[in-house]
Amino acid sequence: MMVATNWGVFEFGKRDMQFRDADDPRDMQIRARSFQHLEALRQHFPTLGETVFLGMGVADFQFRVYITKEQLAEMMYELTTQIDYIRFKEGAHKDHKLHGVLSAMWSTLLHAYPEGSSYSVARKPMKVSARNKFWWED
Repeated sequence: MMVATNWGVFEFGKRDMQFRDADDPRDMQIRARSFQHLEALRQHFPTLGETVFLGMGVADFQFRVYITKEQLAEMMYELTTQIDYIRFKEGAHKDHKLHGVLSAMWSTLLHAYPEGSSYSVARKPMKVSARNKFWWED
């Protein structure tokens, strides 16, 4: 599951048993490509464990925090109760990279599902082949 906030983007998932001790109850992981995003998450959730840096070029998401499924459920609940905005992307104005990521996500969704928006999608006719199809096209 990928979660985007206006202060970071995170991927939540199960933790592979081969990468944890059998007696470690932290069965979930929060993965991020930005150390700063996990630090921002920690500002909202001070009891979050330490950030683990896997090393440059070792993994797709190099920064991780390990937690239990119960802690993740509490965090998701708290994230929803903290929503205090009407327009989501505008809250990321202090971090230009993050604002760009959120805008790109918005644009990708618009192009994938134009019927679900009042915005029109100006598309150039393109030759469709298996090679240049978008990932959302069947």
